[in-house]
Amino acid sequence: TGEWYTGWINLAASQGWIVGDPQGTFRPNDPVQYREIVTMLLKALGYDDNLPGDWPTNYLAKAAALGITKGIVSDSKAAAVRGDVFIMTSRTLDENVVTWNSDDARFVEKDKTLLEDKMKFAKVEGVVTDIPRVTSSLKDNQIKIDGKTYKVVGNVDFEEIFGTEV
Repeated sequence: TGEWYTGWINLAASQGWIVGDPQGTFRPNDPVQYREIVTMLLKALGYDDNLPGDWPTNYLAKAAALGITKGIVSDSKAAAVRGDVFIMTSRTLDENVVTWNSDDARFVEKDKTLLEDKMKFAKVEGVVTDIPRVTSSLKDNQIKIDGKTYKVVGNVDFEEIFGTEV
């Protein structure tokens, strides 16, 4: 307790993304192995110990099938490199979340990516048709994409994206 990461660890544990080692110990200052980060990422997608096979092979196989680890993981026990973790996380954000259906004993894919589902972001494709300077009915943090209004999060140069395909 009292460390900067305590809240984040508690959040991840409450979501079931991390559980510690088989003895119930969580060592936050140890390097994270590839097999551990892959497990956390897949658990964030909704996969759990219902994946067939033994850990970590079952999680590594699923991550490979989804393309999350493509070109990255060669030694699953090695300490994960930050850049690799970023790439795998980015790929995971674009994967659809799943739920376990105990009636059918299978994972069911939702029609939402992790980014859309957990972070409440909308994935939108279209042309930026209106910005606040052009349309007075828009708030300072809104744009229109193909005529539909969206709230923009973060700093965006509206003039730069006006009329562009996103």
